[in-house]
Amino acid sequence: QQEIKDFFKKSLTGMLKTYFSAPLTGTYNLFKEADNRAYFNSLVLIVTTALLYMIVPYLLLGSARDYVEFSVLIKVGLSVGLLLVIISAISFGVKSIAGKPDFKKELLTGALCGIPMVLLLAIMILAKVFMSDLDVTDMMNPSAFGNLKLLLLPALYVPFLLINTILQSFRASNVNETLAWYASPLVIGLAFYLTQEVDVKTFF
Repeated sequence: QQEIKDFFKKSLTGMLKTYFSAPLTGTYNLFKEADNRAYFNSLVLIVTTALLYMIVPYLLLGSARDYVEFSVLIKVGLSVGLLLVIISAISFGVKSIAGKPDFKKELLTGALCGIPMVLLLAIMILAKVFMSDLDVTDMMNPSAFGNLKLLLLPALYVPFLLINTILQSFRASNVNETLAWYASPLVIGLAFYLTQEVDVKTFF
């Protein structure tokens, strides 16, 4: 329990600051300088991301909670957690072939990809605040969104942050620069596809 508290009080703050203030060199250093706590910290970050995807959408539903079973949101959270683990697994596979993988630290790749995934939740919260007075007919009219469009701009950065995280992970493991550049978006796309396939076969 103390280790978890230390992670949220100390490690997470520095990690987020580095991740967003220096997306290229900072993210690279997070991988390159990862210590023996990386596995534990990564596990906590992945679990936290999954829990947020269960809780935040539930809170945002408002009165619609009566029509949505919480089990659905549990599936959403588990799917996000699975996505991050699959990202780590694919990344490890690529590094095993073309780089220098470190199995104990490899979960960090998926864990850091959880940061832009949580950014999506933050955008959802802001959108909910600014859209609280809009009804369904308003949403059919793009002009009704007004300044809300500005809130959607950060969402464009989410795929770039995901791809950059994979890219820096590859670079830190000495994967060829050209391979790392072209493989990074493929890793993200494949991970989403595999997660969807597992969801369909397991949950539905």
